[in-house]
Formats: sequence, structure tokens, C-alpha cells
Amino acid sequence: MCPYHPKGVVAPFNVEHPWRKPAPGMILEATRELSLDLGRSWLVGDAVRDIEAGRGAGLSPERCLLVGPGRQLQGLGDAARVILGL
Repeated sequence: MCPYHPKGVVAPFNVEHPWRKPAPGMILEATRELSLDLGRSWLVGDAVRDIEAGRGAGLSPERCLLVGPGRQLQGLGDAARVILGL
């Protein structure tokens, strides 16, 4: 979760920041810190802004999965089956 929000009341976190989705900042920082290979990575999110952040970080659209009620993938179990190719 990103601690920054422009409507927040605690400085220095009450600003817009590249970590706030749909910007890809948190994903890119995690990629650097953890030496992730985005070409082999998947993103599972429950909001369109999650998917936008993943695509903005360079993940292929096919590897950005949107889950939740009323969606094609209902939850993490469905996402796991897609990722595993089941």
C-alpha cells in the first residue's frame, strides 16, 4: 500500500507520488529491490488502476489479471489457474 495521498494530512506523505497507482512506481521499485524479471512476472489486481500500473511498468497485458466479483476471473484461485496454464 502506498503511504502517499495528495489529500492526506500527514507531511511529507500528503503529496502526489510516483508510487500511487495507476503510476507504476511501486512495481518498478520492487523490480529494482528484488531483481524481478518483469518479462516472467504476473500482476493480479482487483482494480483497473492495478492493471494500468502493471502495464505502465512494462508487463504484457496478458500477464495483468483483473479479478473480482462480476469479472471473468472471480478471485485468486481463477488467477492461479490462468498463471499455471490449467
